[in-house]
Amino acid sequence: MTLDVPTPHPPDLTTRVSDETPQGSPGLERRADLEAMLHENAWQGAFAEWSAHTDLTGAEWAIVEDLDLLEDFDFWLDPPEAQVRYSSPNIPEDWRDRDLHADLTDWGTVSAINGALDDLGRTVADLLETEYVSFEEPPEE
Repeated sequence: MTLDVPTPHPPDLTTRVSDETPQGSPGLERRADLEAMLHENAWQGAFAEWSAHTDLTGAEWAIVEDLDLLEDFDFWLDPPEAQVRYSSPNIPEDWRDRDLHADLTDWGTVSAINGALDDLGRTVADLLETEYVSFEEPPEE
């Protein structure tokens, strides 16, 4: 199934650190570099790949946009493991109590959105890792 929606703007990585980002991580100082990579087509390429294969519906995507969930993505480098790590946004477990969105009526929709956003995060991290990020130390001068 294909989700036919315009590519949204990439998340801002330099203004916050998610709860899942390990403090003191050696890759945190390269957040601005990662954000630049996202703006240099990494986000667009990963989103295109993900949207071509996601099972998320247009109605579910509208919920993602209405709740501004994409801004809660976080990506950071883990140089010792030579990986790009990510934290994907989720609709909280108390969504019903908080009356987050009129179209959120069942756990199936919540689960589909949360799973799809995790898949998007993994797709972005994988593309950054394989096409954009170098974990090699720069040559000493």
